Amino acid sequence: MKVLLIAGGKSTSIEIREVVEQFYKDIYDIVYNIIGDNEEISDAFDTIKDKDLKLKVNSRSLSSCEIFYIIGFSNPLLRVKFINLFESLRCKAINVIHPSAYIATSAIIGEGNYIAANSVISSNAKIGNHNIINYSVTIGHDASIDSNCTLNPGSRVSGNVTLGNRILIGANSFIFQGKAIGNDVLIDALTYIDRDIPENSICSSKQVKVFKRVQ
Repeated sequence: MKVLLIAGGKSTSIEIREVVEQFYKDIYDIVYNIIGDNEEISDAFDTIKDKDLKLKVNSRSLSSCEIFYIIGFSNPLLRVKFINLFESLRCKAINVIHPSAYIATSAIIGEGNYIAANSVISSNAKIGNHNIINYSVTIGHDASIDSNCTLNPGSRVSGNVTLGNRILIGANSFIFQGKAIGNDVLIDALTYIDRDIPENSICSSKQVKVFKRVQ
């Protein structure tokens, strides 16, 4: 029997669960969402509280199962914590890929990635481990993305771009061809990146001006 553990009980975690229920139902016999100790247990799907995870995985009901996992939230430090926990429990990272996503045959994809509907990963792109590539994201040819990155809906990564680890790219942002983004960078939504960005930076090109209406 195969069991899938989805870390998280909201937003992207629910999106991942719905993809699994629609397109992976013949692969996994049981799907659990791992939720915080203070979160309410959902009536809509099976959950396990954080504090009960080790006990549940080692229980008689699951001890003989193959157990797989994927991370469904963007907090990079929490992602690493859960990855280490799952690996210590001998769980295996898996990819969840929506069937409408296009992945070039020459692209290389690691483990633990969620690739959402209508995303495009072009020729010779390299995707590391445990990334969230959300709806309608485009990753250009020969681009490289390390691990634990979140690319929000509609973001564009041009060809030959290099992304480090633990990067968050906001919705509908654009990274110009050949640029390099260092580790632990936050890029705001609707931001145009036309230069290399050093690690531990926050980028935003939005300058909103608000004027009082004259009637």
